[in-house]
Amino acid sequence: MNQRLPLKIFFHANIGIKISFPSLEATAMLAATRVTETNMTLHCPWTSPNCSFSPNQTYGFSNYSFFIGDIESFTLMIDHAIITLSVGIQRNAISLKGKLLDEDGNTMKNLSLPNVIGKPGYYDTLEIQLLLSAAGVDNLDTPSGAQNTKADNETMRYAGMMLMVVMDYSNLVSFDLNTVEYTISTRVVRDTEFKAIETIYVHFPTHIIERDRHGVRMLFLQTGNLGAFDFQVLLLNCVSGLGLLAVATVIVDILATMILPQRNIYYKYKYDETFGFSDYREGKIQPQEDQTIAHKFRPKRPRLNRPPSEIYGSVPIVMNDEKENPIDIEEVQE
Repeated sequence: MNQRLPLKIFFHANIGIKISFPSLEATAMLAATRVTETNMTLHCPWTSPNCSFSPNQTYGFSNYSFFIGDIESFTLMIDHAIITLSVGIQRNAISLKGKLLDEDGNTMKNLSLPNVIGKPGYYDTLEIQLLLSAAGVDNLDTPSGAQNTKADNETMRYAGMMLMVVMDYSNLVSFDLNTVEYTISTRVVRDTEFKAIETIYVHFPTHIIERDRHGVRMLFLQTGNLGAFDFQVLLLNCVSGLGLLAVATVIVDILATMILPQRNIYYKYKYDETFGFSDYREGKIQPQEDQTIAHKFRPKRPRLNRPPSEIYGSVPIVMNDEKENPIDIEEVQE
């Protein structure tokens, strides 16, 4: 919607009256782009349930709309702080290093004045256009995509928009856990509009001026990960990891020795059958000191002269100690 409206530019004291409403919010603000002022009075007893306001010409107008000029250059100063009681970290805006990310997660560099972000000793100061550019919005005169507007293809400047400003803190940027840094990223809430209505009583309760503001609604969200070393947490993680490793080992053993097609072969190589310990106690078996029992008494296994795939499940595979002379599988069967 390309509707032509008067353009107004406000300076100093008037700028807060026309652009931002409400004037003080902890985690949000509105930068108005279009304002409609309606002058209305009551022409009936205000105690009547059916009585309502109607426009009049007391101040020379009944309904007046205008755009706020060059709202993209409106400058914000962001004062933010963090505190974690469990970790014991507390920081404010001028003691933190930070950076602004674009919509792809890349750092936006070479910012021109008055934009200052993440510089220790200074508050974050930036223009609205910089926040919009970080979210991929180059121009407020593009269609908003909102479906509940009075006309089709209303622009963001006319209908308003919602912008999420996410501030993410972390002390995992280095081995020094006392070093905390943050990033600022912005996202547009697609296909939405925003407006705020302010009612000003000129003569209570019969005469009011209603200001309908459409604009860029900025919502500030603080999040992040701040941690400290805890031996108990480390121990729990180690034990949990060992438990998962044991479960994985059991599952692999069951698959290899009971389910897979070559389970008989895997079983032979996984488990060694020992000699009778009664023979050992009676002195019939005397293993040498320099050899393991498994190696000394494992049956000699001749090599195969045929691929193992031809005999899986029929006879066990055995290996021959004499590498030069392979033994036919039929010889093993005999």
